[in-house]
Amino acid sequence: MFIHRSRRRAFTLVELLVTMAVLTILVGMVTAALASVNSDARRARCETQLTAINAMLQARLETYLTQRIRVNPTPPYQHFLPYSARARMLLVRDQMRMELPDRKNDLMFGPVSVQSYVQTRRGAATTREDFTAPDHQQLMYRRIIARFRGNALTPTTWHLGWTEQNEASECLYLILAATTVGGKSGLEIVRKDQIGDTDGDLVPEILDPWGVPIAWIRWPAGYWLTYALRNEWNGATAADRTAAIQAKKQILGEDQFDMLYVDWRNFDRNTSATGDDDSTDDTFNMPPLVVSAGPDGEFDLMLRSPGHGDPINFATMPSPAAPTPYATPYYYPDPYPRNYHGATDPSYGVDYIGDSDVFASTKTEGWLGAYYDANGNGYDESADNIYSVRAQ
Repeated sequence: MFIHRSRRRAFTLVELLVTMAVLTILVGMVTAALASVNSDARRARCETQLTAINAMLQARLETYLTQRIRVNPTPPYQHFLPYSARARMLLVRDQMRMELPDRKNDLMFGPVSVQSYVQTRRGAATTREDFTAPDHQQLMYRRIIARFRGNALTPTTWHLGWTEQNEASECLYLILAATTVGGKSGLEIVRKDQIGDTDGDLVPEILDPWGVPIAWIRWPAGYWLTYALRNEWNGATAADRTAAIQAKKQILGEDQFDMLYVDWRNFDRNTSATGDDDSTDDTFNMPPLVVSAGPDGEFDLMLRSPGHGDPINFATMPSPAAPTPYATPYYYPDPYPRNYHGATDPSYGVDYIGDSDVFASTKTEGWLGAYYDANGNGYDESADNIYSVRAQ
């Protein structure tokens, strides 16, 4: 008797190829999904980190609202009240420059000599007296940099070898290391794997989850006044740009560190020749900014540091001319751009009201935090940046 046995049919080549194709598609889908999840997780972690850092910085800034700074003239002279308030405001700004640096030259230059007028008790004579902000924390930062670099702690050697490439991130490290809020050090909010030295100068940097140094801007005027309108700015008229600046200032409110409104630019004569009317000169509240370049590693922001515009030095910045009868100008760290209604400005070479293409790579002296096509490729690579506070 014969037993019939059926042959087991094997896979054909076509079936194997189809199976492999399906598996490849599934693997690709899973890989893409995992990459998306990983990217979302990095972004969420970065947002949390920037929020925590911003909270630390805000806590530091609040201390300056009640900061006690000596503005007592040498006897027998005494201060006029407006001059006393103005001197205190200028000294607070200079102390912020030294204690909350966002660039190397904030630490290279010591206290600025703030000028103020004083008089005798009977008012028979007036003279000018100079005041300076305390610099003990700036000296501490210099000691730290010198130790990192192995340099001697002298005025000419402490900074040798410290590069400006990632200066904002390195300054942020110094600030967090010197900040304690609620018994918690500022560095405790940063993961250990997000502290590094990507430029090899031995000074630590605060990194984002993509391994790129985080930037921070103490006085980001360009970010608050123009960034949210960057796509419409170049096509807007001068009148529209001026109106936009006015609207932004209304939203931001008054400078919280000038509680008596004594900044020279708030004394309005409303004359176009001097440019000191409300629409162009009055100061405004300007929160600091902490920013990650996001997945593409490109900021495309005006940082006024290597690769992101020309350097700026707040310690050598002259004030705008004082209104009559106060003819003598002051020299102090000025957070605000001047004459952006169209006139020239010694510290900012971009006319954000009149220039046709204010964000071009050739405009290297713009406002801090403004959009800036750093590499000139015509693409807005700031779109994926992650900010501690979003401009409205």
